[in-house]
Amino acid sequence: MTGSRWWLVPLAAFAIALAGCGTPYASPTPSPAPSATESATPSATPSATIAPTVTHDVVYFGRDRLPPVAARVPRAGSGTTAAERIRSRLDALFIVAAPPGLFNTASTAKARPASVVVGSPVTVVDFNVPNDDWGIAGSAGTRAFIQQLVYTITEEPGVDRVLITQNGGQLAIIGGEGVMIDHPSGRIDVAGYGVAPSLDAVRSFEGEVVPVTPRATVRSRYSVDEVAPALARLVVELARPGDDQRWLPTFEVGPVSATLGGKSELRLTVFDGTEAASDVVIDRTPLRRLKTEPTEARSTVYRLALDDLRPWRVGVAFDPVRIVLDVGGDPDAVNANVAVYRPWFAEPLAAGAVVNGMVRAFEATYEYRLTDVFGGALTGGYGTASIGTSPIWGLFEVRLSSIPQGTSNVEVFLRSPRDGEISDLASIAVVIAP
Repeated sequence: MTGSRWWLVPLAAFAIALAGCGTPYASPTPSPAPSATESATPSATPSATIAPTVTHDVVYFGRDRLPPVAARVPRAGSGTTAAERIRSRLDALFIVAAPPGLFNTASTAKARPASVVVGSPVTVVDFNVPNDDWGIAGSAGTRAFIQQLVYTITEEPGVDRVLITQNGGQLAIIGGEGVMIDHPSGRIDVAGYGVAPSLDAVRSFEGEVVPVTPRATVRSRYSVDEVAPALARLVVELARPGDDQRWLPTFEVGPVSATLGGKSELRLTVFDGTEAASDVVIDRTPLRRLKTEPTEARSTVYRLALDDLRPWRVGVAFDPVRIVLDVGGDPDAVNANVAVYRPWFAEPLAAGAVVNGMVRAFEATYEYRLTDVFGGALTGGYGTASIGTSPIWGLFEVRLSSIPQGTSNVEVFLRSPRDGEISDLASIAVVIAP
């Protein structure tokens, strides 16, 4: 039997161990899997006054070109052991209807889960595959199916990597194109990003912390899927007496061990002032929970519990001064130093359309251009982001005065300060508005 190797598929571009594991939860009484008439429901955001609890009664559904999305399913995650809970999520995944805007490739698959063996660091899940036919067709369908399996299986706290096998431990070959799964995978391996998330902290200062004087007034807000698809954003806005709107906040951000119920966690510490304590369960992939903790040192700690540690970046913008922490985005529009948020994929463009995002660029300089289907440049220009030449990203935005006929892509890129060659190019396919 022939097949393409799993590590050759774009959604397995790299391997990385996720930090920590989720908080254990009380095991419910085992109950039957949901019936085929039941539907998954996205989780509502509860009031911050409710005692927050991240639950794991979820499975994951496909989203075109993007990482999968969690939705709650009645009785998913039931069982007294980790293996039983994983099996109950899988059983639910293969029969439940997807919420609006998502899809479920597993619901039409011929394969069915057969056994779950929980191990450390790898869990093995075997599937019964009649005649070695999974019933999954096309590269997009195969990609989504594998994403759904890996995310749903690793929803179990403490389970971070899974090896999928078929028919009693045989090598799994999935889809008409024959994607061969010959090694364990975690969530970030299949999320679709071509760049690994940073495991290093980013600081806006060197040496000892020197908070600003006078202390700043601090307030924050978050969003999911509003700025860009598959992106969670935390904005911390700071204001202090006087008219200075261009000072650099003192902060540190980076991954830490997950203790809030998510699979991964980012921690942002702002040393310039305090915000009132709050703790809210959000449950919108990728942001599960956001906890705000003022400290005795008059600083504020923001803890983001996440479904996965997808590529993240922190930027600073001014007028007003604000720290912007972004997690994820469209995998096709994110690379090591460029993240484009608008336009979205296949968005109709007309005169006045906005191109925006973040860059990590020398002297904050970036370029953009509109190209035809063959990659030929039709128009373009350059701009300056809010900050540059730093581990901190700069925010940028440019408004297009016109859209040339034949425009097929919007590209944002940097040039090497050494030789002027194009680097870190992100290209977004678009269409011309009628």
